[in-house]
Amino acid sequence: HSVARIESDEEISEEVDAPMFGTILHAAAQRLYAPLRGEAHPGGTLRALSRSDAVAEAVDASIRENYLKDPSATTSDYTGNLLLVRDIVIRYLRGGVMPYDAAHDRFAVQDVEQEVAYGFDFTAAGRPLRMKFAGIADRIDRLDDGTLRVVDYKTGSPHLEFEGLETLFRGEGKQRLPNILQTLLYAM
Repeated sequence: HSVARIESDEEISEEVDAPMFGTILHAAAQRLYAPLRGEAHPGGTLRALSRSDAVAEAVDASIRENYLKDPSATTSDYTGNLLLVRDIVIRYLRGGVMPYDAAHDRFAVQDVEQEVAYGFDFTAAGRPLRMKFAGIADRIDRLDDGTLRVVDYKTGSPHLEFEGLETLFRGEGKQRLPNILQTLLYAM
């Protein structure tokens, strides 16, 4: 590398780590839900999608794009760990997310993977300043009563203990819960 300036090929890990698992799930959900934008009460469509090959196809496309980075890859290129991840993501979508949404379909998908930002004005040392809180909402639905619902698929360990706002900014380790801060951002 130092002499010839030759870069090594990017290696693919045999293991799918937690962030990559989340990336695969989110990208697959985006592929499935984006075509539903604006469809009122998509329960029937979701039931039909979950019974079809669409879920597996969305997961496979997500794996090819985000993990293998090879659009021509097939499931025969998957290793044991990747096959397990594929199966878990398919089950999560087909057996959890989609049936829940189909059973509670009084909504229309407004957007998927949408940036949500909120500017917060404050004064420090006598100067007016602005801080921007931002994140990506996995899905935003409009409920029949006009309310917006932010859907966020969680794939990590749940951390639900919350001792107050101050711990979000001054707490240590598990006290600094990004999912709580994210929920507050969505509420704003």
